[in-house]
Amino acid sequence: MNLGPGGKDVPKMKAGWFTVNGIRVNQVRVNENGDPKGIKAVLQERGEWRDNLRLDCVTCPEGSSTCCGRKILGSQPDFKAQQSVLTEIVLRRGHT
Repeated sequence: MNLGPGGKDVPKMKAGWFTVNGIRVNQVRVNENGDPKGIKAVLQERGEWRDNLRLDCVTCPEGSSTCCGRKILGSQPDFKAQQSVLTEIVLRRGHT
């Protein structure tokens, strides 16, 4: 994903989810134009975006999951549970 919406060769992601006060909130990951949302928009909707947050760190502190946009998003439960397209196809066809 890019920091902003769309971009060249950015795949459309499936809907995700996050929790607010213990309530599960579904999140669509495409904007009203059908373009993939960027990391900033996804994190803003989750209340995880901070001013001056970078997309990537030059050097991430060891074990940090809050140092940059990619680390924060990658640490979210719905992103961690996401399977690859290949894995989904194999499982859908009944293989393990």
